[in-house]
Amino acid sequence: MAEAAKVVDPEDRRKRLASVRDELEALESGPISASRIRPRGVPLDWSSFMTADFGEVEWLPGKLMVRGQQIALVGYGKVGKSLFMQEWVWRMACGNGFLSDHDRGGLRVPYVD
Repeated sequence: MAEAAKVVDPEDRRKRLASVRDELEALESGPISASRIRPRGVPLDWSSFMTADFGEVEWLPGKLMVRGQQIALVGYGKVGKSLFMQEWVWRMACGNGFLSDHDRGGLRVPYVD
């Protein structure tokens, strides 16, 4: 369709647009073959999803994040994001509590600033 709009000659443009229109009408009115149908995914069954039991969640110290997730700490420059993260990571690695959370065993923690 976009290619037909770029044609300078009005008669040629009219023929190309008619050809595209005929193809679209044939697709709409013709039988739908299995080769043309592309599934876009399985619909989510919300009733089973909302009642699913995912088991106990393992919170990391401070209860800011669940084990296995990733987060991004976002804020203005020079407000202490790196210091906050370094303190949190240090306490996770040592097994100390954080933000009024209890002490736990130490964890292996990757940290990328």
